[in-house]
Formats: sequence, C-alpha cells, structure tokens
Amino acid sequence: MKETINSQTLRITIGKNLSVFRHLKGEKQDVPADAINVKASVISRIETGTYESFTLDQLIGLCNHYEVTLQQVLELEITQIFTYSQNNQPGTSSNTQTNEVAAGYLLHIQYLKDELKRYRIKAGELDVEEKDEEK
Repeated sequence: MKETINSQTLRITIGKNLSVFRHLKGEKQDVPADAINVKASVISRIETGTYESFTLDQLIGLCNHYEVTLQQVLELEITQIFTYSQNNQPGTSSNTQTNEVAAGYLLHIQYLKDELKRYRIKAGELDVEEKDEEK
C-alpha cells in the first residue's frame, strides 16, 4: 500500500531539503530571508515545516536563491525509500512492492548521477569531450 501525502509531510520534506541547501551554501537564515523579503524566523519555520502560510512565490524565490529546481526541493528523501523497504514484512509484501522499491533506488541513483554531472559542468570540471562521453 502506498503512503499518502499530506500537506504537513510535504512541508516537512520541503523544509528539510531547503535547510540542506542553505547549509551547503554556508548561509545563516537571514540571507535567504532577505532574498524573499521575510524575517529569519520565517525561514526557521519553513525549514521545520511549521510555516503554514508558505506560498508558491516564496518557494520559487528560495529555489532561485539556492539555484535548485522545484524537483530537487520536492524530492522525497532517500531515507524514506530505505525506511519503506525495511518495514516490509517477509511474506506480506508483493513482488510488485519489491520491484517498486528497487526501481525507486535505480531512479534515484540515476538522478544523483545526472545531478553530479550538472554540477561538474557548472563548475567547469568537464570539458566538451567529457560531456559527450558521459551521455
């Protein structure tokens, strides 16, 4: 049975991901707050998933600030896939569920490879020939 998505879970996932992006940039909460014209306390609440007034415009502003895509911010954490796969009881999960989890891992691995390539290109680590070879 697939887990249903609710707004609280989605806010928490988005918040955790935004927090990771902020930490990767080495920023304090006031920097992204200035970027979307809110107080640092609002960023804190966004990152903990407790800011229920979070707007799409604010989300887009943060994505632009961190230079990430909406897909990256909305992505469910790999730990959720792992937890799901570990909670399947022997003899109770169907082969379909097992295949879905395996496919999820493979898709996530390919996504991470694509992201790494994108960042390496952006950082200028790959020249044109290497870009073509990795396709």
